[in-house]
Amino acid sequence: MAITPENFIELSAMLSGVSATELPAGEKQRTADGDETTLSQIYLDRLQTSYSDGLDALAAAWEAAKAAPDPVAHLQDQLTRPEAADLRKAARQIVKIWYLTIIDDPQDAKKQLSGDLGQYQHGIVWRLIRAHAPAYSFQQYGYWASNPEETNSLGGAS
Repeated sequence: MAITPENFIELSAMLSGVSATELPAGEKQRTADGDETTLSQIYLDRLQTSYSDGLDALAAAWEAAKAAPDPVAHLQDQLTRPEAADLRKAARQIVKIWYLTIIDDPQDAKKQLSGDLGQYQHGIVWRLIRAHAPAYSFQQYGYWASNPEETNSLGGAS
């Protein structure tokens, strides 16, 4: 089963622990050919290029899990099976791309493949730790001299 953009966002939310509405999935970006698309589509394309077999198998496992009384527990059971290495690898890459905007190089797991700079600041890790991406801020020069406002876990005002 090939993963759809909708399944990708749903699966991403479940795996990352961040709701679909809190993922920066709808952020618009320009691709190398000048077209505008969403961050979720860019991420899905990157993952399909590098991890298509595992991603498709994970999509099929998630579809099967959704029919179970406890979909998350069912998928967890599928991921912990010894023969599920491709599923686990694909699941890790989905989480990694949303949190850090990078994935492991499928040819060499010691190397990382990153997107462009326009993706880096959208890593959900920055909101979770209440910080901006290093070397990237829309704030006025010197903003770091003041204490940050109290925020919730994803950076919104409390």
